[in-house]
Amino acid sequence: MSLKATEAARELGVSEASLRRWSIEFEAALSAEANPGEKQRRFYTPDDMLLLHEAKRLFGLGKTTSEVASILTTIDPASLQEPATDTPNLPALPDAFERLTDALTTIADQKQRIDALEARLDAIERQERRSWWDKLRGR
Repeated sequence: MSLKATEAARELGVSEASLRRWSIEFEAALSAEANPGEKQRRFYTPDDMLLLHEAKRLFGLGKTTSEVASILTTIDPASLQEPATDTPNLPALPDAFERLTDALTTIADQKQRIDALEARLDAIERQERRSWWDKLRGR
């Protein structure tokens, strides 16, 4: 049984605008009902819904729209499993944690470089503040 756009968006947990955009971007993988033409209602078949759930999962893994579109055109919807309804669609937390850890490590490294540069700047400023007599005598 096909779903209306509102029902499909609710099931996927996305806005209708996002669903409409996905329908256009993933047109090659979805049924003709998902892209019926101008001023006609969109309907999503069970296969469309499996592919759209997979698209959402891939976005959660950090894939780009073009990567998701490419992947969806190679997938047979019959090979996909129904998404579990009792668990929320969470992004891939281990991947997100790894990216966050990498970003924090980069920030810590940059902070060390900034601290070293500030110390060098302080030394230069101390040199410049010496009196002309100390500079002349080499102190």
